[in-house]
Amino acid sequence: MPLFVPAGKPREVLTAFDFTQVGAVDFGALAPGESVIGVQVVIDQVFDDPSTLISLGLVSNPDSILSTADVDPTTASTYAQQANILIAVADAFRLKVFPFASTQGAGRVVALVG
Repeated sequence: MPLFVPAGKPREVLTAFDFTQVGAVDFGALAPGESVIGVQVVIDQVFDDPSTLISLGLVSNPDSILSTADVDPTTASTYAQQANILIAVADAFRLKVFPFASTQGAGRVVALVG
């Protein structure tokens, strides 16, 4: 859920995910003229199936920010990208999680939008 930030200042867009989530989740509405400044996918608890896939992009361009090759869900870490993407039309973030046979795993996305 987006946090309130006064006009003209960057705002954080946050969402959490875990092994029970399967498929694409759209979150964090983006307005035309905004920029995605940077994003982090944080794996707080490792996923126990090594075939788990996680990626982050935009609805208009899935996997465009952090692809499945950029995020290792079996390693607790922070995966970051300086995005600097200008939003031309209304859009939103798209997180894709495919945990397959994982019985554990959790993380979160933190994005800075300005």
